Amino acid sequence: TAGAATGSTGDGYALAHALGHTIEPVRPSLVPLETSMPDREFLYGLHLRNISAKLLLDGTAVAEEFGEMSFSPRGVEGAVVLRMSRTAVDALIEGHRVELSVDLKPALDEATLRERIGRETGELGPEAPMADLLRRLVPKELVMPIAKAVGGHPKRLLRQAAPEMAETLIRTLKDFRIPVSDYRPFEEAIVTAGGITVSEVNPATMESRLVRGLYFAGEVLDLDANTGGYNLQIAFSTGRLAGRLKHEDARSERLHLQRFHARSLLLPATPFPGTWRSLAFRLRFGSEYLHETPAPPCKRQRLFGSPETWRYRTAGQPDTGSIRLSGMP
Repeated sequence: TAGAATGSTGDGYALAHALGHTIEPVRPSLVPLETSMPDREFLYGLHLRNISAKLLLDGTAVAEEFGEMSFSPRGVEGAVVLRMSRTAVDALIEGHRVELSVDLKPALDEATLRERIGRETGELGPEAPMADLLRRLVPKELVMPIAKAVGGHPKRLLRQAAPEMAETLIRTLKDFRIPVSDYRPFEEAIVTAGGITVSEVNPATMESRLVRGLYFAGEVLDLDANTGGYNLQIAFSTGRLAGRLKHEDARSERLHLQRFHARSLLLPATPFPGTWRSLAFRLRFGSEYLHETPAPPCKRQRLFGSPETWRYRTAGQPDTGSIRLSGMP
Protein backbone atom coordinates (compact mmCIF):
# COMPACT_ATOMS: atom_id res chain seq x y z
CA THR A 1 0.00 0.00 0.00
CA ALA A 2 0.97 3.65 -0.07
CA GLY A 3 1.54 3.74 3.69
CA ALA A 4 4.80 1.99 4.50
CA ALA A 5 4.22 2.96 8.12
CA THR A 6 1.41 0.37 8.25
CA GLY A 7 3.86 -2.43 7.47
CA SER A 8 3.48 -2.64 3.70
CA THR A 9 6.59 -3.67 1.78
CA GLY A 10 5.18 -4.13 -1.72
CA ASP A 11 6.31 -7.77 -1.86
CA GLY A 12 2.82 -8.85 -2.92
CA TYR A 13 3.33 -7.36 -6.38
CA ALA A 14 6.59 -9.24 -6.91
CA LEU A 15 5.14 -12.53 -5.66
CA ALA A 16 2.07 -12.24 -7.88
CA HIS A 17 4.20 -11.33 -10.89
CA ALA A 18 6.45 -14.33 -10.27
CA LEU A 19 3.36 -16.55 -10.39
CA GLY A 20 2.35 -15.17 -13.78
CA HIS A 21 -0.01 -12.32 -12.88
CA THR A 22 -0.06 -9.02 -14.78
CA ILE A 23 0.79 -5.99 -12.63
CA GLU A 24 -0.60 -2.63 -13.68
CA PRO A 25 1.95 0.14 -12.99
CA VAL A 26 1.66 1.29 -9.39
CA ARG A 27 1.56 5.00 -8.57
CA PRO A 28 0.32 7.11 -5.66
CA SER A 29 -3.33 8.11 -5.53
CA LEU A 30 -5.22 10.47 -3.22
CA VAL A 31 -1.97 12.37 -3.01
CA PRO A 32 -1.04 16.09 -2.68
CA LEU A 33 0.12 17.85 -5.83
CA GLU A 34 3.12 20.12 -6.33
CA THR A 35 2.90 23.50 -8.04
CA SER A 36 5.41 25.63 -9.88
CA MET A 37 3.61 28.95 -9.27
CA PRO A 38 6.16 31.62 -8.23
CA ASP A 39 4.11 33.04 -5.34
CA ARG A 40 3.45 29.79 -3.48
CA GLU A 41 5.44 31.03 -0.46
CA PHE A 42 2.71 33.62 0.15
CA LEU A 43 0.06 30.90 0.19
CA TYR A 44 1.63 28.41 2.61
CA GLY A 45 -0.85 27.65 5.39
CA LEU A 46 -3.84 29.09 3.55
CA HIS A 47 -6.99 26.98 3.89
CA LEU A 48 -9.81 27.69 1.46
CA ARG A 49 -13.38 26.54 2.12
CA ASN A 50 -16.36 26.34 -0.20
CA ILE A 51 -14.39 26.74 -3.39
CA SER A 52 -14.90 25.06 -6.73
CA ALA A 53 -11.91 23.65 -8.62
CA LYS A 54 -11.50 22.16 -12.08
CA LEU A 55 -8.70 19.93 -13.27
CA LEU A 56 -7.42 21.06 -16.67
CA LEU A 57 -5.42 18.82 -18.99
CA ASP A 58 -3.87 20.77 -21.85
CA GLY A 59 -6.43 23.50 -21.18
CA THR A 60 -9.49 21.21 -21.16
CA ALA A 61 -11.49 20.61 -17.98
CA VAL A 62 -11.75 16.89 -17.18
CA ALA A 63 -12.92 16.95 -13.55
CA GLU A 64 -14.53 19.34 -11.09
CA GLU A 65 -14.88 19.25 -7.31
CA PHE A 66 -16.35 21.48 -4.61
CA GLY A 67 -15.05 21.73 -1.06
CA GLU A 68 -11.83 22.56 0.76
CA MET A 69 -8.26 23.07 -0.40
CA SER A 70 -5.04 23.91 1.47
CA PHE A 71 -1.64 25.17 0.42
CA SER A 72 1.46 23.31 1.59
CA PRO A 73 5.12 24.37 1.25
CA ARG A 74 5.36 22.58 -2.10
CA GLY A 75 1.85 22.74 -3.48
CA VAL A 76 -1.80 22.00 -2.77
CA GLU A 77 -3.72 19.38 -0.81
CA GLY A 78 -7.12 18.86 0.78
CA ALA A 79 -10.24 16.96 -0.23
CA VAL A 80 -10.75 18.80 -3.54
CA VAL A 81 -7.19 18.10 -4.65
CA LEU A 82 -7.09 14.51 -3.43
CA ARG A 83 -10.25 13.55 -5.29
CA MET A 84 -8.75 14.74 -8.59
CA SER A 85 -5.19 13.61 -7.91
CA ARG A 86 -5.49 10.14 -9.50
CA THR A 87 -6.34 11.72 -12.87
CA ALA A 88 -3.67 14.38 -12.38
CA VAL A 89 -0.97 11.80 -11.59
CA ASP A 90 -1.75 9.75 -14.70
CA ALA A 91 -1.77 12.92 -16.84
CA LEU A 92 1.61 14.04 -15.47
CA ILE A 93 3.09 10.60 -16.17
CA GLU A 94 1.78 10.82 -19.74
CA GLY A 95 3.32 14.28 -20.20
CA HIS A 96 0.18 16.45 -20.30
CA ARG A 97 0.06 20.06 -19.11
CA VAL A 98 -1.85 19.99 -15.83
CA GLU A 99 -3.49 22.96 -14.10
CA LEU A 100 -6.07 23.66 -11.44
CA SER A 101 -8.67 26.34 -12.14
CA VAL A 102 -10.05 27.57 -8.82
CA ASP A 103 -13.27 29.55 -8.54
CA LEU A 104 -12.74 31.59 -5.40
CA LYS A 105 -16.30 32.97 -5.50
CA PRO A 106 -18.49 30.08 -6.67
CA ALA A 107 -21.62 31.54 -5.07
CA LEU A 108 -21.40 34.73 -7.18
CA ASP A 109 -21.85 34.96 -10.92
CA GLU A 110 -19.83 37.52 -12.89
CA ALA A 111 -22.58 40.15 -12.86
CA THR A 112 -22.99 39.94 -9.08
CA LEU A 113 -19.24 39.99 -8.57
CA ARG A 114 -18.90 43.06 -10.83
CA GLU A 115 -21.50 44.86 -8.74
CA ARG A 116 -19.68 43.85 -5.54
CA ILE A 117 -16.33 45.18 -6.79
CA GLY A 118 -17.90 48.47 -7.86
CA ARG A 119 -19.54 48.90 -4.45
CA GLU A 120 -16.33 48.13 -2.55
CA THR A 121 -14.30 50.49 -4.78
CA GLY A 122 -16.79 53.30 -4.20
CA GLU A 123 -16.64 52.86 -0.44
CA LEU A 124 -12.83 52.86 -0.38
CA GLY A 125 -12.32 55.85 -2.66
CA PRO A 126 -9.77 56.41 -5.43
CA GLU A 127 -6.85 57.01 -3.02
CA ALA A 128 -7.08 53.55 -1.45
CA PRO A 129 -4.44 50.98 -2.41
CA MET A 130 -5.45 47.94 -4.38
CA ALA A 131 -4.55 45.77 -1.40
CA ASP A 132 -7.47 47.22 0.57
CA LEU A 133 -9.92 46.20 -2.15
CA LEU A 134 -8.45 42.70 -2.45
CA ARG A 135 -8.58 42.14 1.32
CA ARG A 136 -12.34 42.66 1.14
CA LEU A 137 -12.62 39.97 -1.50
CA VAL A 138 -10.06 37.28 -0.64
CA PRO A 139 -7.90 36.10 2.30
CA LYS A 140 -4.78 38.19 2.91
CA GLU A 141 -2.49 35.40 1.64
CA LEU A 142 -4.03 35.77 -1.82
CA VAL A 143 -3.57 39.54 -2.07
CA MET A 144 -0.08 39.46 -3.60
CA PRO A 145 -0.69 36.60 -6.10
CA ILE A 146 -3.97 38.08 -7.32
CA ALA A 147 -2.53 41.59 -7.57
CA LYS A 148 0.20 40.24 -9.83
CA ALA A 149 -2.32 38.22 -11.82
CA VAL A 150 -4.33 41.34 -12.66
CA GLY A 151 -1.18 43.23 -13.65
CA GLY A 152 -0.90 45.52 -10.66
CA HIS A 153 0.78 45.88 -7.29
CA PRO A 154 -0.91 45.79 -3.88
CA LYS A 155 0.30 49.34 -3.12
CA ARG A 156 -0.95 50.86 -6.37
CA LEU A 157 -3.81 53.26 -5.84
CA LEU A 158 -7.21 52.42 -7.26
CA ARG A 159 -7.26 55.61 -9.32
CA GLN A 160 -4.05 54.42 -11.01
CA ALA A 161 -5.53 51.09 -12.01
CA ALA A 162 -6.20 50.44 -15.67
CA PRO A 163 -9.88 50.73 -16.76
CA GLU A 164 -10.02 47.01 -17.56
CA MET A 165 -8.65 46.05 -14.13
CA ALA A 166 -12.10 45.25 -12.76
CA GLU A 167 -12.84 42.79 -15.57
CA THR A 168 -9.42 41.17 -15.19
CA LEU A 169 -10.01 40.86 -11.45
CA ILE A 170 -13.38 39.18 -12.05
CA ARG A 171 -11.82 36.62 -14.41
CA THR A 172 -9.02 35.94 -11.93
CA LEU A 173 -11.39 35.41 -9.00
CA LYS A 174 -13.49 33.01 -11.08
CA ASP A 175 -10.51 31.29 -12.71
CA PHE A 176 -7.45 31.42 -10.47
CA ARG A 177 -4.88 29.21 -12.18
CA ILE A 178 -2.48 26.95 -10.30
CA PRO A 179 0.02 25.09 -12.51
CA VAL A 180 0.67 21.52 -11.35
CA SER A 181 4.25 20.38 -11.87
CA ASP A 182 4.45 17.08 -9.97
CA TYR A 183 2.87 14.86 -7.33
CA ARG A 184 4.10 13.90 -3.89
CA PRO A 185 5.67 10.49 -3.17
CA PHE A 186 4.05 7.31 -1.88
CA GLU A 187 4.86 8.27 1.71
CA GLU A 188 2.32 11.10 1.50
CA ALA A 189 -0.31 9.24 -0.51
CA ILE A 190 -3.39 7.71 1.08
CA VAL A 191 -3.75 4.77 -1.32
CA THR A 192 -1.97 3.11 -4.22
CA ALA A 193 -3.31 2.94 -7.75
CA GLY A 194 -2.34 -0.01 -9.94
CA GLY A 195 -1.60 -3.58 -8.93
CA ILE A 196 -2.77 -7.03 -9.95
CA THR A 197 -5.07 -6.89 -12.97
CA VAL A 198 -8.58 -7.62 -11.72
CA SER A 199 -9.49 -9.63 -14.82
CA GLU A 200 -7.11 -12.30 -13.53
CA VAL A 201 -9.00 -12.61 -10.22
CA ASN A 202 -12.41 -14.21 -9.66
CA PRO A 203 -14.54 -11.38 -8.19
CA ALA A 204 -16.89 -13.85 -6.49
CA THR A 205 -14.12 -15.50 -4.47
CA MET A 206 -10.99 -13.29 -4.83
CA GLU A 207 -9.13 -16.43 -5.96
CA SER A 208 -6.54 -16.18 -8.69
CA ARG A 209 -7.73 -17.40 -12.08
CA LEU A 210 -4.17 -18.55 -12.76
CA VAL A 211 -3.13 -20.29 -9.54
CA ARG A 212 -5.59 -22.40 -7.59
CA GLY A 213 -5.64 -21.68 -3.86
CA LEU A 214 -4.07 -18.21 -4.26
CA TYR A 215 -6.25 -15.37 -3.00
CA PHE A 216 -5.82 -11.59 -3.13
CA ALA A 217 -7.31 -8.73 -1.14
CA GLY A 218 -6.94 -4.99 -0.65
CA GLU A 219 -4.56 -2.64 -2.41
CA VAL A 220 -2.46 -5.37 -3.99
CA LEU A 221 -5.29 -5.42 -6.54
CA ASP A 222 -5.72 -2.74 -9.19
CA LEU A 223 -8.55 -1.20 -7.18
CA ASP A 224 -8.74 2.29 -5.72
CA ALA A 225 -11.53 4.74 -5.07
CA ASN A 226 -12.23 8.28 -3.91
CA THR A 227 -12.00 9.57 -0.37
CA GLY A 228 -14.84 8.82 2.01
CA GLY A 229 -14.02 5.36 3.36
CA TYR A 230 -14.40 3.55 0.05
CA ASN A 231 -10.82 2.25 0.01
CA LEU A 232 -11.19 0.91 3.53
CA GLN A 233 -14.38 -0.83 2.44
CA ILE A 234 -12.54 -2.39 -0.50
CA ALA A 235 -9.92 -3.76 1.89
CA PHE A 236 -12.47 -5.04 4.42
CA SER A 237 -14.78 -6.62 1.85
CA THR A 238 -12.14 -8.32 -0.30
CA GLY A 239 -10.24 -9.46 2.78
CA ARG A 240 -13.29 -11.01 4.41
CA LEU A 241 -14.40 -12.68 1.19
CA ALA A 242 -10.95 -14.10 0.43
CA GLY A 243 -10.41 -15.27 4.01
CA ARG A 244 -13.80 -16.91 4.36
CA LEU A 245 -13.64 -18.74 1.05
CA LYS A 246 -10.02 -19.73 1.57
CA HIS A 247 -11.08 -21.33 4.87
CA GLU A 248 -13.87 -23.22 3.12
CA ASP A 249 -11.50 -24.25 0.36
CA ALA A 250 -9.06 -25.61 2.94
CA ARG A 251 -11.86 -27.68 4.50
CA SER A 252 -12.74 -29.02 1.06
CA GLU A 253 -9.12 -29.88 0.36
CA ARG A 254 -8.85 -31.83 3.61
CA LEU A 255 -11.93 -33.78 2.57
CA HIS A 256 -10.47 -34.61 -0.83
CA LEU A 257 -7.31 -35.98 0.73
CA GLN A 258 -9.17 -38.52 2.89
CA ARG A 259 -10.79 -41.86 2.08
CA PHE A 260 -13.55 -43.34 4.19
CA HIS A 261 -14.74 -46.94 4.13
CA ALA A 262 -18.19 -48.00 5.18
CA ARG A 263 -18.29 -50.62 7.89
CA SER A 264 -21.71 -51.92 7.01
CA LEU A 265 -24.69 -51.18 4.80
CA LEU A 266 -28.11 -50.66 6.36
CA LEU A 267 -30.91 -51.79 4.10
CA PRO A 268 -34.50 -50.93 4.91
CA ALA A 269 -37.04 -53.68 5.47
CA THR A 270 -39.73 -51.72 3.63
CA PRO A 271 -39.65 -48.44 1.74
CA PHE A 272 -41.40 -45.31 2.92
CA PRO A 273 -44.72 -44.70 1.14
CA GLY A 274 -44.25 -43.09 -2.26
CA THR A 275 -40.48 -43.33 -2.50
CA TRP A 276 -37.53 -45.57 -1.86
CA ARG A 277 -35.48 -44.95 1.21
CA SER A 278 -31.98 -43.66 0.43
CA LEU A 279 -28.87 -45.64 1.07
CA ALA A 280 -27.29 -44.75 4.41
CA PHE A 281 -23.73 -45.51 5.49
CA ARG A 282 -22.26 -45.54 8.93
CA LEU A 283 -19.11 -43.48 8.49
CA ARG A 284 -16.87 -42.33 11.27
CA PHE A 285 -18.24 -38.79 10.81
CA GLY A 286 -21.83 -39.98 10.73
CA SER A 287 -24.33 -40.42 7.93
CA GLU A 288 -25.67 -36.85 8.22
CA TYR A 289 -23.06 -35.65 5.74
CA LEU A 290 -24.54 -37.70 2.91
CA HIS A 291 -26.89 -36.18 0.36
CA GLU A 292 -29.81 -38.61 0.44
CA THR A 293 -31.31 -39.31 -2.96
CA PRO A 294 -34.41 -41.50 -3.40
CA ALA A 295 -33.30 -44.71 -5.08
CA PRO A 296 -33.93 -48.43 -4.82
CA PRO A 297 -31.92 -50.04 -2.02
CA CYS A 298 -29.03 -52.33 -2.92
CA LYS A 299 -28.60 -50.53 -6.27
CA ARG A 300 -25.13 -49.26 -6.88
CA GLN A 301 -25.42 -45.45 -7.25
CA ARG A 302 -23.61 -42.15 -7.14
CA LEU A 303 -24.92 -39.43 -4.80
CA PHE A 304 -24.26 -35.82 -5.73
CA GLY A 305 -22.17 -33.44 -3.62
CA SER A 306 -18.41 -33.13 -3.53
CA PRO A 307 -16.62 -33.63 -6.85
CA GLU A 308 -14.56 -36.41 -5.25
CA THR A 309 -15.73 -40.02 -5.70
CA TRP A 310 -15.82 -42.14 -2.56
CA ARG A 311 -15.68 -45.93 -2.49
CA TYR A 312 -17.69 -48.15 -0.19
CA ARG A 313 -17.90 -51.89 0.46
CA THR A 314 -21.16 -53.60 1.27
CA ALA A 315 -20.77 -55.71 4.42
CA GLY A 316 -20.34 -59.36 3.59
CA GLN A 317 -20.20 -58.82 -0.19
CA PRO A 318 -17.16 -58.42 -2.45
CA ASP A 319 -18.52 -55.84 -4.91
CA THR A 320 -18.21 -52.10 -4.27
CA GLY A 321 -20.02 -48.94 -5.26
CA SER A 322 -19.32 -45.25 -5.17
CA ILE A 323 -20.91 -42.18 -3.61
CA ARG A 324 -20.12 -38.49 -3.40
CA LEU A 325 -19.87 -36.65 -0.09
CA SER A 326 -20.02 -32.96 0.73
CA GLY A 327 -20.08 -30.70 3.77
CA MET A 328 -17.69 -32.71 5.94
CA PRO A 329 -15.40 -30.75 8.25
